[in-house]
Amino acid sequence: MGEDEILMLQSNDGRIVTVPKSVALLSETIGQALESASRTDMTPIPLFQVNYNTLKKLVAWMVRHAQINPSKDCQSGEEEGKHDGKASCILDWEREEFDSMDRNELFALMNAANYLGVSPLSRSSAAFVAEKLQTMSVEDAREYLSLVDDFTDEERDKIRQETLWTEKRCL
Repeated sequence: MGEDEILMLQSNDGRIVTVPKSVALLSETIGQALESASRTDMTPIPLFQVNYNTLKKLVAWMVRHAQINPSKDCQSGEEEGKHDGKASCILDWEREEFDSMDRNELFALMNAANYLGVSPLSRSSAAFVAEKLQTMSVEDAREYLSLVDDFTDEERDKIRQETLWTEKRCL
């Protein structure tokens, strides 16, 4: 199998997305599948947990990432001595892509990246969501993450009283 070989990836709904092998190898899962199975034919690699639209986005991200090939690992600006609230591991084009997705699309892409072991995408998308959450109120963050507030009013008041010193300290 040469580096220019085209692989076929099959989404959970049976649709095919093609990708150059060199790009597909950004995925640890696909790399392991290729190593463990003596592939001599062009049968599609089934990806049972990824739908077609998400797979198209993931492959497009991998193609673009392979073209750019960023050399630095994900670091926060804070570690570099400057912190503007934005993680430096999110490239401008990634930020634009993530911004253009709704929450469900973004989380589906994150899950696919995790499932397929595409670490750079996992890191940059997680950093993007973390950035986004930093600017939200607790209520907005709960809504964004689809979390139910299971505290009673009394429990919330008790927690506020117990942590009041932190608010005073920050002033």
